[in-house]
Amino acid sequence: MSSTFRVPTWALLASALLLAAIYSESAATPNFDADGWHTWRVQSVDDSLRCCGTWSSGKLTSSGCNLDTGRSTRICDGLATSDEVQIYVQSEAGRVIEIRAFSPQCPVESEHGIHDLGLIDNAESLAWLSPYLRADSELGEDAIAAIAAHAGPEAFAALRTLLEDRRLDMDVREQALFWLVQGGSDAAFDYVETLITGG
Repeated sequence: MSSTFRVPTWALLASALLLAAIYSESAATPNFDADGWHTWRVQSVDDSLRCCGTWSSGKLTSSGCNLDTGRSTRICDGLATSDEVQIYVQSEAGRVIEIRAFSPQCPVESEHGIHDLGLIDNAESLAWLSPYLRADSELGEDAIAAIAAHAGPEAFAALRTLLEDRRLDMDVREQALFWLVQGGSDAAFDYVETLITGG
């Protein structure tokens, strides 16, 4: 008499969830060793529209840009806003060389591949970007601006740490202060008021 071995339903479900978690974790990790652009979305500190495009007399005349050539980003009006921001990171020969932050609805193109990781948890995004905060050059400034666009206390804490680190060049600390204030949060204004009043 033969018997059929049956795997319990709970075991099948647990295995499926484990595999899904493993796949999700690996799929949501940017491989900066691979050349090209890596992009993901995070919750934004505000709903301002961060655009790249063609500007005339301080106004956006056409939105969208080529990531490989355009660097201009401004806060603009007239298009739909979003509570998310799209982060773009370009890597070449295993090194991160560019970091940008645009609104998700701002159209971009590139001659290189753009690997989209979708919506990412803000804390995870900050962990990916934080190693470049102290980079000497535009890369460090771009990392500061990108982190400042993130919602949440972790982004504020990262900028505050930079600002208070007296070992850093004054230019870096000034960038941290500028973008901290640009976020417009109550915590940022309270912090700046404390700096001014010394209280």
